Order: sequence, then structure tokens, then C-alpha cells
Amino acid sequence: MNRFPPVEVREILRKEVNLGCPIEGCGSPYLQYHHFDPPWKEKHHHDPQGMIALCKHHHPEADNGAWTKEQLREMKNNPFVKDELIGRFNWLRQDILVMAGVIVHNPQVILEIRNEKVVWMQKDSNGYYRLNMAVRDFEGNLVLEIIDNDWVAYNERVIDIVCPPSGKELSLVSKDHKTNLAIRFDDVPIDEFKVRLFSIWDGMIKVRERKNQEFNQKRVTAYDEYLTKRGVPQDEKKKIIEHHLARFDSQRFDSQTPEQEKERYVTEIVRRIGNPERVTTCALKASLDYQGIKFEIDENGFSSNPITIYSGFFSGCKVAYSFGEESTIFGKNG
Repeated sequence: MNRFPPVEVREILRKEVNLGCPIEGCGSPYLQYHHFDPPWKEKHHHDPQGMIALCKHHHPEADNGAWTKEQLREMKNNPFVKDELIGRFNWLRQDILVMAGVIVHNPQVILEIRNEKVVWMQKDSNGYYRLNMAVRDFEGNLVLEIIDNDWVAYNERVIDIVCPPSGKELSLVSKDHKTNLAIRFDDVPIDEFKVRLFSIWDGMIKVRERKNQEFNQKRVTAYDEYLTKRGVPQDEKKKIIEHHLARFDSQRFDSQTPEQEKERYVTEIVRRIGNPERVTTCALKASLDYQGIKFEIDENGFSSNPITIYSGFFSGCKVAYSFGEESTIFGKNG
């Protein structure tokens, strides 16, 4: 049996301590999982009644007997964290890529909704980029605020938060289940980053192909109805529609093969970020619902009805995405 407990046990342990370390004066959200009744060395088990979530600093103390079983049970029943959960990203870089539907190099505002900034980066006095976010639930209540890498989550509005002790990632689910967010920082060699870009491209192509199929089906249906009204026989209609689609496809794609197109995509991005030895990224994955404005964000695309954006690269763009009541603006530079 692996010492790391299964996901359902980890979720139980996080919730019973209100998502933060229950030691008085602590409250750290960067949790590990301690076996105390019985201890792991005496019996391998994942019984949540004999386990407790503790931060990475207090877990070793518990392993060495700092607290009795009775004291640990009292912490489970009366955790230190009440209303707010506080954490920090200690990632400071002067050059960064944000992966959020598109790749945004040294960005300013990544996403704004109804003229309110939702995701943005801000430089400090030393030229380091710091992450800022204002994430709301469906009712418009803040569930997570990040101010220059320092973050606070409001316990009454979230059902779960996961913060591994590595301090490089955070994931959150709101109580109404309409807001899901995952943030992850990474620092990788350029060759590893290229592999990641190739994977992103493959994912974008799958989305594009699916959308193309849906679009072509709509075109076929509309053209079929038009030809039917004109009284064109079925066999002739089929030939006309096939010819029409073939001509449309030939106009949409250049002479490059898919592999050449992918290679060009990766080469161009690496060139535009200066071909560094290592690349620091901040990847965002989210499902948001801002009172009817719905978003899906991952590395392969950014979608909000009625649009889907498959790919792109922004550098020096003031606002990558801006969504209002009726209009969608893509890539504001003014």
C-alpha cells in the first residue's frame, strides 16, 4: 500500500480541517496527510478517522510525537481555520509565459469581464511578474483573490482547495460547482517546453477538426435545403455539394503538411520568446460562469459561447480577452 492516500480520503481530510493546517496559529493550505491512529509505522492504512491533514512544517513534528492522539482528534473537531484560507506563490520571474487558451508572453491583462480585470500580471519594483486574479462565483461573490502572488480564498464559498506542498499549484472548486480553477507554475528546459507545445498543437488540431466537421455539416444541410427548393435531383445534389465542400477546403489550407504546420508553430513561438535555455510558465485551466457569461479555458483553447479560440500568441498585448454583455473583443492593444 502506498503511503499517499486515495483522492476521496484526501478530500475528507482537507474538508474537516477547513482546508488549512489545524495547528493553532498556522492555517497553511499546503497540506500533507498524517497517520496517527495507528501510526503508519505500526499499520499501513488510509482510515480517515485515524488521519489528519497537516502542513509540511507540522507533519514531521506530528510524526515525532509532538501531539497526542487526543489532541489531534480535538484539532479535527475544532480546526484553526475559520473564514479565510491564505497562501502565496513564491514564483518571481522577469520573463514568463501564461498558458491560458493562448500563449501570452510577459502579459498585462489576460482576461477581463465587463471591464473588471479577472486575470492579470503586474511587475514589481524589481521587474518581477506577479500574478493577480479576482475569481467570482455565479452570484458574483469573490471566491479567490490573488494580489501580487499572495492569495486568499473564502471558505464559505469554496467546497475544496488543493495546494500540494511544492507550492507551485492550486486548484479550487466553488460551493455552487460552477467555478473550477487550476493554476500551475513550471520552470522547464526549452526542449521540454517544445514537447509541450507540440502536444498543445495536437490538441488544438483535434478541436479545429471537430469544429470544421460541425461547420461543414451545417453547410451541407443549408446547401441541401437550397438545392431541394430549386428542384435539383438527389444524385446531382450530392455531386454539387461534394464539389462545393472540396473547393471550400482547398481555399482554407496552404500547401504545408500538418507536420510542417506544427513545426512552424513551435519554431515561431520559441523564436519570439528569445530561444531561452529554460522557460517559466503559468498555466491556467478554468470553468467559469459569471452570471451567464460562461468560459472554458485550457492549454488547447479558450471558449465562450458563441466562439471558440483555438490558438494564438500574444506579446505586449494590453488585454488578451475582454468580454462584455454583448460583445467579445479579442486582443485589445489600445
